[in-house]
Amino acid sequence: MEQWQPILGSGLALATNCVFYLILRRGFGVRVSNSVLGGLGFGLAIALGLTLYSQNNSNIDPVELFVCQIGTYLGLSAGFWAFLNLNITSIRFRILRELLVVRGGLAVSDLQVAYPDTERLGRRLTRLQNGGQIMLVDSKWRLRSSLVLNLARFIDVLRAVMGQSDRSR
Repeated sequence: MEQWQPILGSGLALATNCVFYLILRRGFGVRVSNSVLGGLGFGLAIALGLTLYSQNNSNIDPVELFVCQIGTYLGLSAGFWAFLNLNITSIRFRILRELLVVRGGLAVSDLQVAYPDTERLGRRLTRLQNGGQIMLVDSKWRLRSSLVLNLARFIDVLRAVMGQSDRSR
């Protein structure tokens, strides 16, 4: 098993990163950014420990092993972070698309029915409002900035090019 450790070490460290992130986020309610950093740090400690352990049981140059293990772990962690960020950002894009389609605005109550997690919805709406992307007028959310809307349209074009329909969601 020891000869496989250099190959499996980065994956194990990433799994540790993900589990620690979930424990911090869901178990203790730590903010997303702090949970990501906590998971990254804990996984990095595991990656370093496994790399040091592998040096004793491997005939790979220690510097090459270190660069390979830590570099692979950091690359995998960046992918995990991008996945989390995409998940967090997607609800904002969906709200902006709905506002575009409706044109007359959406009532807050309609959004709360569509997105029952009112706390999450409230945070997203606050971010969009503070970012100058939407505004509340007569109890209806309206588009204010086209920057994120253009980004959402660009992503729609990319999905169309890749063969994914907007209706598949």
